[in-house]
Amino acid sequence: MIDSELNHKSYQKKEEEEKTKEILDSELSVEEPVEDEIVEEVTDFFGLTKEEQVQMLLELGLSKSEIRKLRTEKNRVKKLIELTE
Repeated sequence: MIDSELNHKSYQKKEEEEKTKEILDSELSVEEPVEDEIVEEVTDFFGLTKEEQVQMLLELGLSKSEIRKLRTEKNRVKKLIELTE
């Protein structure tokens, strides 16, 4: 039972990383393959709750009105990536 749960979790993580690569490639118009390091960072951002994402954006200097404009998780994550580069 435990082995199947671990396999399922590792499968989900791999699937999530592949999805993240696809999003980065299409949304950011990356012509070169995305590095695994970046994918891991983005996956970490997607793993945060909305409140955690908002708190990070506040700490990085965005105002509350600027954050309100980032309505979707994808937009918040893109902004986090932009500010942490």
